[in-house]
Amino acid sequence: MSYKDKASKISQKYTDVTTSLSCVKTISFDDNWKGKAKESLIPALKKAIEELEKVGNSIETFVSALQELDKYKTKKESIVSLKKQYNSISSTKENVKKKNSLATQINNLISDNRTLRKSIESKLSTITPVTTIVESMPMSNFIYETGNGNFVVDVKVLLAKFQNGSLKKLADGDSLYNYFTEEEVNQLMNSIKSEYQGRYLAVNSALGIVDMAASKNLKLDYDWGGGHSTITSIGHVATGTDCSAFVSWAINQGAPGDFTTRTTAGLINVGKTINYEEAREGDILVYNNGENGHVVMVVENNPDNKTFVVVEANGQKQGVILKTRKYSDLRSSNYKAKDLSELYNESENQIV
Repeated sequence: MSYKDKASKISQKYTDVTTSLSCVKTISFDDNWKGKAKESLIPALKKAIEELEKVGNSIETFVSALQELDKYKTKKESIVSLKKQYNSISSTKENVKKKNSLATQINNLISDNRTLRKSIESKLSTITPVTTIVESMPMSNFIYETGNGNFVVDVKVLLAKFQNGSLKKLADGDSLYNYFTEEEVNQLMNSIKSEYQGRYLAVNSALGIVDMAASKNLKLDYDWGGGHSTITSIGHVATGTDCSAFVSWAINQGAPGDFTTRTTAGLINVGKTINYEEAREGDILVYNNGENGHVVMVVENNPDNKTFVVVEANGQKQGVILKTRKYSDLRSSNYKAKDLSELYNESENQIV
């Protein structure tokens, strides 16, 4: 059954309720109750009617959100279909117009769905008396798609959680799987993979898993050497990775081929060295002096105020965090900005 059909059934039930409610409102309680009954029961009954009316308003809002969710679902299916067509066409001069036309269609649909998401989320946020109804609906496909531009989360909101110190690092030996099932974690990652690719898939994978932990007021754990035994898996990220393994895992999500886990000594030789001003989301900032090293992934670059927003596994005390880093501090620590466009197999026709 489509969300539109669910909305229709809910609307019919709401009509039945409002009809009954209109009959109830014609009752003159003052004429039927006397004494203590009037003093205690009448106010309670009137309050109950007011609450029923509030629920009715929330149901109407919920129905509208479901109708928009049906449109969102249809457009998302079209995006998936068009992306398959786009990827099946070879990048030759003869196919440039065809690929550009498909890219335009896909980007327009993505833009439409971002608008729909904001509208749906806005409506759901106003519903308080019927939260149990909202929670019972299978909406996991868009819960984490609270997009802001090319991001799967609102970066400013997530950054504020780290800045105000409200997040607690997972204890040693603890895991994200103590708070979410493996199915829920995989569902999040699959949802992100269905909409993003390349560098945007890499950075949004990192943001998505960090935001998932933050939704429980937690930060992912840091584990020196964690995740280096193989290509870093989501299981390693859930239980603890070091800086290079975390970045390697994120890159591996967006790179078309398997990107094996690297140490900072390996990552410093990946990609093309560029100026800080040129770094984009999904690129990395890395230093290694042969004995020590660190690497972070760029989430946002703000050349005007010469700062980056980065996501990184930042040591045993901090865990995996989102933070702002100044160009000047990075330069003094000999960080190199590395462009990973070639690794993400980007081209001029790439869909963003």
